[in-house]
Amino acid sequence: MEKYVFVVLLTCWSKFSLVNGEGNVSVSDDSGDVECREYHSIKNSSDICNFVNSTDDCKMDEGFFDYILYALCDVKPNLLPAVYVLYIIWLLYLFIALGTTAESFFCPSLEFIANNLKLSQNIAGITVVAFGNGAPDIFSAIAAFTNSKPSSSGVAIGALLGAGIFVTTVVAGAVAITKPFELAKRPFLRDVTFYLATVFWTFCLLYNGKIDLPNSIGFLLLYIFYVIVVLVGRYVNQKLRKRKANNNQDKQYDETSHLINEPDNDPVVILGPTDEEGDWVEQPLRAAHEHDKIIDEELLNHAVDTHHHKHNHQEVTESSDSESDTSEDIAVAYSKFGKAWKLINPISSKDWRKMSFLVRFLVILQVPIKFMCNITIPVVSSDPKVNDWSRILSCIHCITSPMFCVVAAKGASVKVGALPLWALFLIIGATLAVIVHFTSEEMKRPKYYWAFAYLGFIASVIWTYCIANEIVNLLQTFGALWDVSNVIMGLSLLAWGNSIGDMVADVTLAKQGFPRMAISACFGGPFFNLIIGIGLPCTIATITNGHPILIKFTLLEATLVGSLLFSLCFSYIVVPIRGFQMTKIYGIILIIIYIVYLPLAILAGTGVI
Repeated sequence: MEKYVFVVLLTCWSKFSLVNGEGNVSVSDDSGDVECREYHSIKNSSDICNFVNSTDDCKMDEGFFDYILYALCDVKPNLLPAVYVLYIIWLLYLFIALGTTAESFFCPSLEFIANNLKLSQNIAGITVVAFGNGAPDIFSAIAAFTNSKPSSSGVAIGALLGAGIFVTTVVAGAVAITKPFELAKRPFLRDVTFYLATVFWTFCLLYNGKIDLPNSIGFLLLYIFYVIVVLVGRYVNQKLRKRKANNNQDKQYDETSHLINEPDNDPVVILGPTDEEGDWVEQPLRAAHEHDKIIDEELLNHAVDTHHHKHNHQEVTESSDSESDTSEDIAVAYSKFGKAWKLINPISSKDWRKMSFLVRFLVILQVPIKFMCNITIPVVSSDPKVNDWSRILSCIHCITSPMFCVVAAKGASVKVGALPLWALFLIIGATLAVIVHFTSEEMKRPKYYWAFAYLGFIASVIWTYCIANEIVNLLQTFGALWDVSNVIMGLSLLAWGNSIGDMVADVTLAKQGFPRMAISACFGGPFFNLIIGIGLPCTIATITNGHPILIKFTLLEATLVGSLLFSLCFSYIVVPIRGFQMTKIYGIILIIIYIVYLPLAILAGTGVI
């Protein structure tokens, strides 16, 4: 897990000054940070390349490809527009890959672990489910804060605050426009209060120009306090409700109750209980997981029967030719290799025929990342009805998962004694594969089935983190190439990319008749992302480095924090005055707030104001 212990270099850098009309670079005695985008002041292409190679802000130590070096040193200037297009396409694909790994691989591991540890649904809702919902935002923040480039922290700040503004205005406004309703009073006031406190605390840190260890740990402690407030408030609320119950007419809820009475054929997966006020923390994980391919029960029963007949050497009764052919087809389809391929194959032939053209296009885009993840990440289901066990595939995972982790963490060449780490992991993985093969059956989950969830969790974390790291590096590259601040890249592209999924999910929930659930996520979700997105990575970075994370406080950061505080205060004041009614007019006002904020932020970031 070396990927999580990157050293954040916060020492003083040698400041380059640009002299002469031809753009020659010389070293100044003053020390400070030099941003990579300053290369625009240099005219000569060879001097630009020298600047890139000698400037720390241009180096990409944490990714797998040096985008800036390739664009400015390896490509001819007249071909640079083509590189822009290529990078934009790659960035869009990385956003798709980030959402895919989070939804289809990371979240299932979280669900299984929550069930395996027997967490109460309240605890699971405000920890596991919340982390699953905010996985792309949190991993992007971890990638940015733990990056060795000091300026990358601006990407994280911009993304966390920018996404907060986007979700609490545009997404919340879209929910209100979709379906007007009455808000749940207690959860709304509680979540907005904690969110306001967290944003104000963030402002104080930005104003001071650094995030030190006590403050980063303080963010985590504030979240723990929030969890306590949620649980205690829920307990008190349930006690009061029981006292008001009369003749059992009011339905009582406990920790085993369903979140809501779902309509028939509702595709939304619900995890957690509720009171009638709909706490945000008990939202479903980011998507109904596609890995839960429930194999047709009739075919599965035939396969199981075929397996047991063969295992017990029982004679098969004679049947017609057509029936024999069918049985043979089923046996082949659910043979050990056939089933392994079914779990690896990213495209379901049965679902493919039902898909629209656009959905097929998106599925095709996901094929490479899903195939690689299926090979390297064990995906287990907490639903015993889901037949997702394959002995062949599990043996493969015993080898590929550890090997991927050590290679992705860039520790393959590290030697442990006389052996490189990759060889040691290969030996360990092969040994585990042999053990799994001889201690399990093809059609039955083994007793240690749960262990693959933890292996899958580790592998999915590294996959998600690696993709998030590449996104951060690309955004920094665009910032340098287009002479745009890293914070602007964070508050725009990264914030939008990580929030589009939330917008689609929340508006869909509102259309399905669950607007309270959707609006609660609009305020509770960004609060969780901000408090964990700053607390967790900053704690890791400051402990590892021994120094606080330095942050530049400019007019842009002030605009970000001020706009978020304004939007939260607006909702905090106006919503109670309006009797907690969410209407279309209120939704339109929220969207107008974002429309006014975005140009101001861009003008502040470009130095126009």
